[in-house]
Amino acid sequence: AWDRARGALKSRAPQQQETVVECEFFSGVSRAAGEGSSSFQDNDLLVLIDGDLDNAAELGAAHGCQHDSPAAVLAALYRDRGAEGFADMEGSFAGVIVNRSERQVLLFRDKFGSRPLYYTQVESGWAVSSELKALTPFRSSPSIDPTACSESVSYRWLVGQHSLMRDVSAVTPSCFVRLPEDGRAQEKPYWRLRFQPQSGPSDIKLWTDRLDAALTEHFKGLRSRHREMGVFLSGGLDSALLAHYAVRSDFEKVTAFTARCEGHHPELEAARFVADKLAIPLEEVEVQDNFVTEFLPKLVWRMDELPRHFNSFAVHKLCQAAQPKVDVVLHGQAADALFGSNGYLLLTRFSEKQGRLSSIPPAIRRLLGRGLQQVPNLRGKLERLSEYLRLTPEEFMLGINRITFSPQGARTFLRSGVEQARPNTGFLQLFQDTDLPLGEQFQKLNLYTFCQSHLTYLDRLSAPQGLRIAMPFLSREVLEVSTRVPAALKLDGGQTKPIIKRLGCRFFPESYVYGKKMGFPTPAQRWVRLLKDRWGGLVAGGLAAEAGLVDDHAFAELDSDRDTEAIWTVLCLEIFLRLFVQGDPELIKIAAND
Repeated sequence: AWDRARGALKSRAPQQQETVVECEFFSGVSRAAGEGSSSFQDNDLLVLIDGDLDNAAELGAAHGCQHDSPAAVLAALYRDRGAEGFADMEGSFAGVIVNRSERQVLLFRDKFGSRPLYYTQVESGWAVSSELKALTPFRSSPSIDPTACSESVSYRWLVGQHSLMRDVSAVTPSCFVRLPEDGRAQEKPYWRLRFQPQSGPSDIKLWTDRLDAALTEHFKGLRSRHREMGVFLSGGLDSALLAHYAVRSDFEKVTAFTARCEGHHPELEAARFVADKLAIPLEEVEVQDNFVTEFLPKLVWRMDELPRHFNSFAVHKLCQAAQPKVDVVLHGQAADALFGSNGYLLLTRFSEKQGRLSSIPPAIRRLLGRGLQQVPNLRGKLERLSEYLRLTPEEFMLGINRITFSPQGARTFLRSGVEQARPNTGFLQLFQDTDLPLGEQFQKLNLYTFCQSHLTYLDRLSAPQGLRIAMPFLSREVLEVSTRVPAALKLDGGQTKPIIKRLGCRFFPESYVYGKKMGFPTPAQRWVRLLKDRWGGLVAGGLAAEAGLVDDHAFAELDSDRDTEAIWTVLCLEIFLRLFVQGDPELIKIAAND
């Protein structure tokens, strides 16, 4: 089992050297890419950290650490402040602290969960890994967790302590876990994100100035640590702004990277416009159809869960292109979630519309809504009216980012509870602040669900390349602004992110700033048709059908144009079961071979 687990770690950092650490009651292997990944041990502590500690120099000076490595800095911090000190750490990381004197093991993840960490109890104690696949060899009969499967099918993400494997847990973001020699694991938060929107007059220029100052300050820190900067330029405003600040911060080199899918690149002209405006080179990375069809098992293997995002193929190619050329790549993740997303707009409109129906007693409203729901092929205004009548604001909020299946696609799933699944209760209790206004509740939920699903795939696809991804909108400097923005400045009529757009107008034409953006769009329907042709044969009589999770006959009738989401989900689920539960050696050979 130990040898198989070490082999599985190669998918995270195939070119890196292993570091083996041992003490009387703990053995570990560190195989991680990036300069910030390190280990440290002395007579009392053993520390492993995977990732980057952005404020290592500051913490080292504050806690008298004479070493440069993040693990040594963390050891000094832990000695002075214990687990409370985790809140002082900034960056993207996960790690382990073994306290010899107290004979206990602590696991921790960064504040937003950008690096993974799993654990499971085994006969001889505990097994811990950044890779779910490295823990399955320690389970005598691996099996899928049915509750997690339902959530994963509904959202194609997992939050909180869930993993898709039964009896294997994940460390929750902004939390640490104590693993005793005997007994159950205990998880506690070390930090909480708090939205405190200011009331009173809302001066958009003032808040735009504050965001400008926060980004400027954060980029000063990046410039002190890195020389050559990349940016994934989607054509949208968020990545364009980051490219602007990178150029303004005087890095030795700034290079933009954008994806061009075969026969499909509607945002390419926007990306070229931004690169030309900033006078930076733009590398256009091709994403060929034949690559997509062959990469799917590798993607599932790397993700350790069902991939949500079709543009994962493009991101993998972008990471490959960027790794030899830059130190770190900028990504605009979380700008929407923090400054006013489309989901925030939908929730605001829901509250307004439902308020107009408040004269109807709730029980009658729900009855009318359920009656409308039974209308065949319900679409458009009637579908929205049904939601206004039957759903509570919380139910609507939890459904905003749920995967939308066609009726035919939904019938493909048998026991997975597609319509009923919701994030697990423990997660909601930890991350939902019910004393906040509904909009800010959604912002926090969105950060730790939809946004975290992006952090997950960015980490999974960049780590094997040894590439660092930086997300300035999640930096301490920007959070100090974004968590205080008045609610009135998160929407401007039907426009989202008004502060970011005002800031963008200082550097780019209004026609670009307010034009419709698509991010990294992908030809999902064509890709899914090709993927079904290539991998759909696995589903007929496959493990998902055998487990009663899908109807393989219904799957065969699905249409790639109409049932894109369902086909993608079933293919990923079947491949996951074969890789992680069955341990199909031939498929693993394909998936693990880079």
